Amino acid sequence: MTAVPGPTRILIQIWVKPGSKRSGVLGRSLTSAVVVATHARAQEGAANADLLAQIAEWLGLAKSRIAITRGSKSRHKVVSVELSSGDSSQWITEMIAALPIVESSGGSATL
Repeated sequence: MTAVPGPTRILIQIWVKPGSKRSGVLGRSLTSAVVVATHARAQEGAANADLLAQIAEWLGLAKSRIAITRGSKSRHKVVSVELSSGDSSQWITEMIAALPIVESSGGSATL
C-alpha cells in the first residue's frame, strides 16, 4: 500500500482470480497484495466490476470511492481508495495485515 500525494487516496496492490467458484477477499500474498476471487470471467470488464464490488464490500465503502488505476487487463492490479477528509489509511493497513497469507496463483486459495 502506498500513500498518494494529498491524503485523500491510497493505493492497494491486488491479485485477482477471475472465474472462481465464489467471489470474495481470500487473503494476502507473500508480497502483501490482497488476493480477491471473482466468479465473473475476465471478459468485457465483468471481472473488474466484480472486483471493485468485492473490495468496496470488504472495506465497507461505496464502489464510487474505489477505482482500478493500473492493470485493468491483468490479474495484478493497483486499486486506489478515496478516503474521507481527515480519515487515516491506518485502518486499511491493519485490515490487510489481518488477512491470512494465501497463494496468489495456483489452486490452493479458494473459497
